[in-house]
Amino acid sequence: MEKIYHKNVIEDLKEFNKFMGIKKMEFDWKKSNESAAKDWNKKKPKDEDSFIKYYEESKDYIEAMATYNAMGKKLRLIEKIAKVIADIPGIKTIVDYGCGVGSDSLHLNQLGYKVIAMDVQGLALVFAKGRFQKYGAKIKIVESNYKSKIPKCDLILSLDTLEHVFDPYKTLDTMFAAKPKAILLTTAFGVHDHDNQGGIPMHTDHKVNKVEKYIESRGYKKQKLTMAFPPRLFIKQ
Repeated sequence: MEKIYHKNVIEDLKEFNKFMGIKKMEFDWKKSNESAAKDWNKKKPKDEDSFIKYYEESKDYIEAMATYNAMGKKLRLIEKIAKVIADIPGIKTIVDYGCGVGSDSLHLNQLGYKVIAMDVQGLALVFAKGRFQKYGAKIKIVESNYKSKIPKCDLILSLDTLEHVFDPYKTLDTMFAAKPKAILLTTAFGVHDHDNQGGIPMHTDHKVNKVEKYIESRGYKKQKLTMAFPPRLFIKQ
């Protein structure tokens, strides 16, 4: 199977920028992340609405996501995630919650899963939609404001998303309402540095152990995964 969606994301973004008339992008992870951080510090989001507005409007953040997606480590992560999902019985429909630029949704769709991509309305979601159309992927898009209803599904995948929401517990409540068999997460709560390059003020400081206990209090059990740096997998009991 050709694995192109993460590798091609920069070329896809260049096409998108040309179509949208967006000129100033450097396609460098460190520089785009520094610009996104500077924009965050200038706007100082302090509540749910201002958090959402930042992610809806930021041009720098979409570049930061795209350049991160293009890194080999991101492709290796989704390949690891796909192996975990394949071992869970009965998974057919996946909600990619916080789908970003859509690379993970495309990868899972190519593996045969029915994928529903969710994220806040904004440039990144418009870009993801364009990519789905370009690659002929039948992926449903649902706009989310972190309180939006999540469609019924077998598994909710949320990679590096909860640390970007104002109140992750409210977001988790919307996940529980969808009654998935499993919830699969990666999070970076409190991580404000990346590869010693700094510049991630957007990550909130919620405690991951409290988040895990909250999920388990709703009838999900954390699974032990035998791999290096495993994602967090919770199965409904």
